[in-house]
Amino acid sequence: MMKRLCVLFLVVMLSGLSRLWAEEVACGEKPIHIAFFRYGFAYYEQKGQEVGLFPDITDELARRSGCTFSPAVVSIARMWEDLASGQLDMLIAGRQNPERDRFAWFIPYAVTKDYALLHKATAIRVQSLQDFLQQELLQFGTLRQRSHNSTEGQFVDQLRQAGRVQESATAEILLRKLQQGHIDATFMMPIVYRKIFQDLQVAEEITVQDWFPENKGYPAHLVLNKRRFSAGDVVRWQEIVAGMQQDGTFQRIFTRYVPLEEAISMTNF
Repeated sequence: MMKRLCVLFLVVMLSGLSRLWAEEVACGEKPIHIAFFRYGFAYYEQKGQEVGLFPDITDELARRSGCTFSPAVVSIARMWEDLASGQLDMLIAGRQNPERDRFAWFIPYAVTKDYALLHKATAIRVQSLQDFLQQELLQFGTLRQRSHNSTEGQFVDQLRQAGRVQESATAEILLRKLQQGHIDATFMMPIVYRKIFQDLQVAEEITVQDWFPENKGYPAHLVLNKRRFSAGDVVRWQEIVAGMQQDGTFQRIFTRYVPLEEAISMTNF
């Protein structure tokens, strides 16, 4: 009996804390302007409805915070400019770097990893990053304004200096270029390429390779504009994100779009 009372007390206490955190979130008088960008299962439109990881996470943030969100669909190339200028208040997913630290706060909530995608004809003679570097006629594709982690970034920078990088506005364009032979490889996350494979029916033509087997992934962050949110505000959002991690909400959202094993590895870090 005592054990049941203790468990009940803990549940009530945690529930009360959750409400308290939500009440303490400073929503401000204006809606929070948040960016979605079309990126595989992260965000897409289905029968006129906004669908994907980004809308699902935004809905949960709104529910827990009590804040009103105003989504805008922007390109990856533009979203960081809009955040820096103050036109956007928040991003659902972004990579942290020193330049972006000047104008944004970063709260990690998942781990993502890029894989190398190659046309099957190229994959016969390319099995690694070094193989690709050594074949000087091969072209690499990347998204405009996309930030890579240090290892990937060094590789892309080396290719860019040699004139071997082609930039594209969307992941769909990259996959089309890969399919048609205009580029020979690109980096992409499973949550992105799974959706594009399905849409473009190119899975049979593309090979997926892990060029960084020692790398377990890099953090995906909720990104908050320092113009809109103070350090104190960020603490409240960190509490909300921590609650979503602890009760399995992030894992449940991810399993809507990727296999369970993959969702677990992405949300347990």
